[in-house]
Amino acid sequence: MRRRNPWSSGWRAALALACLVSCGTASAQNYPNRSVKIAVPYGAGGTTDIVTRIVAKRLSEIWGQSVIVENKPGAGGNIAIAFVAQSPPDGYTLLVSGASFAMNPGLYRSIPYDAEKDFFHITEIASTPSMLIVGPSLPTVTSVKELIEVAKRRPGELTYGSAGPGTTPHLAGELFSTMAGIKMLHVPYKLETMATQDVMTGRVDIFIGSVPSFRPQLATGRLRALAVTSSQRSVDLPDLPTISEAGLPGYEMTGWYGAYAPVGVSPEVANKLQADFIAAIRDPDTTARLLAAGAEPIASTPVQFAEFVRTEKKKWAAVAKNAGASID
Repeated sequence: MRRRNPWSSGWRAALALACLVSCGTASAQNYPNRSVKIAVPYGAGGTTDIVTRIVAKRLSEIWGQSVIVENKPGAGGNIAIAFVAQSPPDGYTLLVSGASFAMNPGLYRSIPYDAEKDFFHITEIASTPSMLIVGPSLPTVTSVKELIEVAKRRPGELTYGSAGPGTTPHLAGELFSTMAGIKMLHVPYKLETMATQDVMTGRVDIFIGSVPSFRPQLATGRLRALAVTSSQRSVDLPDLPTISEAGLPGYEMTGWYGAYAPVGVSPEVANKLQADFIAAIRDPDTTARLLAAGAEPIASTPVQFAEFVRTEKKKWAAVAKNAGASID
């Protein structure tokens, strides 16, 4: 009787499958065994960059590996988001994005990714109230009501800056204009820091941006904050009213920052990413640094975060539609 050849095609296939499973498990257990890249859709110095670098520092300590933050600004965040969506789902290329991740699908006619289907939603890292900022070009404006009055007297003349079409400051400005019944001119920039600089010099009148980005300029008096955009006053800035209570009832917009991996990442790596991101966010030193930067730590579960993104996506799609804002 002839003995079965253990290296026949059937046995080889079974052995290959067993090796694939065991090797995949071992790889997940050893993850990460090299540097991890986190893409940020905006330039250095912006709030998303600040939040990402704070968390990346702790992740590097937890993993014993370098965590490289790579700024890839452009197209309202779509360049970096698409880059990560198209990266291998091995956990070595991640994304941290702000609210434009949920805004862009309702604003752009076509984007090269699906915000829900192409990503594993790791966690919401933190949220920040944004502020309505005016510069020296509006020296007599000291309140939201005064700003609206000036804008109504000068329709289409006042300018507001953003870090590009589809970014949070852009749609926040559109929401403000729609609710206030005014017309303002949108001035997009490649970087938030460039917009900030032009507000300070008076080339742009208004900017709606997060607390961390503007803290130094507010301290020197070069910019003035009229109100915060959140539904409640900021714990960090208790004397600053909300836009809603300062003259535009019902206005609410909160900045937020979340971490993602390309869809298809193994369950083992996905679980480790979620656990380690939460551990990093809840680390006392990381928490203190986030709070000092004006960001409130969140650390949600993937299910909670995915549901939050779906809700935000619907909200901002409606804002874009009502404002007639769309980008080819």
